[in-house]
Amino acid sequence: MANYAIIEIEAGFEVIDLLPGQSAEDAAAAQGGALVDPGPYHSFEDANDALDQLEVVEDED
Repeated sequence: MANYAIIEIEAGFEVIDLLPGQSAEDAAAAQGGALVDPGPYHSFEDANDALDQLEVVEDED
């Protein structure tokens, strides 16, 4: 089963796949980003819903 986390890269927030046994921190570093939400989310849809909420909060600031 795939797991997902949310990172921030130069272009903004992004949902990333976590490889089996890979920590969210290591996955973020491998993508050159900063960990925002480690999840783990068990579906891309759940991670994307959380990402949408983060973007709404960021837009309010």
